[in-house]
Amino acid sequence: MQKDFPKAKILLLGIFPRSTANDPVRATIAEINSIIARLHDGDRVHYLDIGEKFLDAGGNIPQDIMSDALHPTTKGYEIWAEAVKEPIASLLKDSLPFRKLKSRPSITRTGRCSSFNARRPEGALECGSKLPHSRELIRPDHG
Repeated sequence: MQKDFPKAKILLLGIFPRSTANDPVRATIAEINSIIARLHDGDRVHYLDIGEKFLDAGGNIPQDIMSDALHPTTKGYEIWAEAVKEPIASLLKDSLPFRKLKSRPSITRTGRCSSFNARRPEGALECGSKLPHSRELIRPDHG
């Protein structure tokens, strides 16, 4: 990934806990997590272990978080999303394409770009191109 996307910021999560608190697989997971944590360089690779967020006070995984003690339920995914929201936002805040522009494009009421004083980020509209009308953005199969 670093070869193909050298400027990418990577949020590397530790392996999530599984099974019961006394299962030997937990020690294996802890060992693997301590190895991959060394990939954290504070610049491009950022390691984060959120495993404890899935555990109760006894170190077990409640069924409403992972019903089979392995795969997250809806509540498990909500915990996961909440745990990575701020770290992802932090990684992105300095990486957004328009952050590096001296002046941001401004969209006029006619839907045309009024200024753009830097190279166009990939996928952005070129200055002078007409923005689609909101009706054009609604696909028939989505109402």
